[in-house]
Formats: sequence, structure tokens, C-alpha cells
Amino acid sequence: MLGLKISFCTVAMNRLHHLRQTLPVNIADNLSYGNLEFVILDYNSNDGLQDWIRETMHPQIKSGILKFFRTDEPKLFNRSHSRNMAFRLGKGDILCNIDADNFTGPGFADYINKIMQNSPDTFITPSFHIRDIIGKLAIRRADFWGYRGYNEEITGYGFEDIELYKRLTKYAKNQHQFSDKQFTRAIYHSNEERVSNEFISVNSAHIFVRYINPDSSELYFLYKDGSFEFATFIDKQHLPVIMLERAQLDNMVALERPFQSGFWKYGDQFIQLFKPGTKGSKLKFSNNRKYIYNNRLGIKLYEITSTELKNEMILLKTEVENRLGLSALLSKPLHEINSGGFGLGSVIRNFQFPVKLEKCL
Repeated sequence: MLGLKISFCTVAMNRLHHLRQTLPVNIADNLSYGNLEFVILDYNSNDGLQDWIRETMHPQIKSGILKFFRTDEPKLFNRSHSRNMAFRLGKGDILCNIDADNFTGPGFADYINKIMQNSPDTFITPSFHIRDIIGKLAIRRADFWGYRGYNEEITGYGFEDIELYKRLTKYAKNQHQFSDKQFTRAIYHSNEERVSNEFISVNSAHIFVRYINPDSSELYFLYKDGSFEFATFIDKQHLPVIMLERAQLDNMVALERPFQSGFWKYGDQFIQLFKPGTKGSKLKFSNNRKYIYNNRLGIKLYEITSTELKNEMILLKTEVENRLGLSALLSKPLHEINSGGFGLGSVIRNFQFPVKLEKCL
């Protein structure tokens, strides 16, 4: 008996180096299933991805096993929007997100079909929170549409998948979790790659940290457009119980209050920060330019110059913010999720056929 049609959907923005390793293997590992397709969405890459697909994967496109789409519209990466686009382009009964650095594993299509045939109200995810595979979701096409896809209010890195999983379980969908080693392989990569195409990474001019006490530090993110954001991060292990309850979705780090914003500018040997309701504070550069300070205010901000540490701070900021917003998002009525449409945009299919993804009623 022919199984349910499965669409393995992969979004790539400058991830050719990963797809070279995963895509041929993933096709070979599931080809025997028969009733499936691989949907690749090139989310405006500039690393030669479409040329590699054209030159290397022509037989797979000709056979119909591979569908290649490209959009030139996005300037920055957006996980929720890009995955919604890819899922909308898939024609399968089952839509499955496979990140560019993920291997499906041999027989994953057969595994998905067996679970879905036996449990119609089920969606499938990994059973543990390994960062590189947590987004490996298989969901019925009807449920993707009925429960309104990934929430496009969530920007930055983290929790767009968790929010969708929690929303599905909220509406009585069953979550089947797998832990088989053959289905949980992924290519290790740096945090820099995780955030390299996102706003906060592309537009950061400076990141400063201010020590407050052993449990608290203030982070400042200064952007190239002259704006900045700042907040105090707290080690939750030492919070009073009442504050711990308030910050329970925040893992081991909490914010004293939501990020505040202001604007900044360079001066002669100083940076001036304008916080809300202030005339601005001048912070001088140290002689070795490792920190800026204002002795009168008792402020000293150390600049984070290590690429690795900068990317850790970017991840920390976006994950904490998205985690903090989960409760509010999950309390929204379903009809308010992506009420303006989701996965909207224009793509070219197989290098020549234009496709317009418009708002559906």
C-alpha cells in the first residue's frame, strides 16, 4: 500500500556547505519509500547554492524527487517566515522540517508514515532538546494550515519551534517524540553560523557588558543605525522565590525587566548614550579602548571583542527574549496567530516558474 506523501522541507540561507553533505545522503536514505519529495527553499543565498543545485542535482529535479525554489526578497534570515514558505510549497500529506545541517537518517520517511497512519492526531519531534535537531518537526498538512504555522511574531534565534509544539499540544494534538540515534544526526557548527544572517548580528556595532554583582550584569547592544538596547541579566539560581516564579520560562537566566532602548552616537574619544528621559551620558574610551567609562556616574562598560563571546551574547539575548514572550503568545486565541497571513512572498520554482504565495482565507 502506498504510504502518505511526505515533503521533506529544508530552508537554506548561505548553507551550501551543509547541503552538499546532507541533501544527497538524505535523498538516498529515503528513496525507497517512494511517495515523497524534497523541497529546498533558497532564502536569498549568495554562496552559490542555486548554481550547485542546477549543476549537481539536475537528475533529481527531472525525476521530481527534488523541488527547488528560490526567493530574492529577504535581506535577513527569519526562521518562522522561511519555514512557513517552505511548508506552503510542499505538496505532501505530511510536512517535515529538515534543517540544512540535519540528516534525516535511513528510513525516516517509513518511520513517519507508520506513526502518522496509526495516530492521525499526532505530530512528531525529537524527544530531547539537542539544539541542532529540535526543529525536526513532522506535521500533517491539514494541521499546519489549521493551527496557522510557525508564529511570525517570533524573530531572532530560538523558540519558534517550541511555541508551535506547545500550541499544538494546547489544542489536544499528541506529540510523538523520538530518540533513535539514526534520526538525530546533525553537523556540528559554531554559534556564529547560527546567527550570521540575522539582524542583530549583521547590524551590531558594539556589545558592552557592565558588571553589577556576581549574579547580575548589564548588556548593551549598539546598532549601526544609532539605536541601542540594554537590560540587566540575572543568574536565576540566586533569585528570591517570588522572582523565580515570575521568570520560570527563562531557564537559568532572567531579565530584571524587558529590554529598554535608546540611541547613541560617537564623539571625540567618547560614546554618548541617550537613555529614555535623559539628556545623554558621555562615556570616555579607555587608553587601550577596552572599555568606556564615566567616573561621575560610576559606570564602566567593557566591550566584548571576542567573536565567540559576541555570538554567545547574541544567542543569549534572543533566546531569553523569545522565551519570556512564550506565555503571552500561547495565551492568544488561535485566530490571532499570523492573522495577516504567513509564509507570504514570491519564489521561482526549478529556475523558471514563478510562484506567488499570497494570503489565504
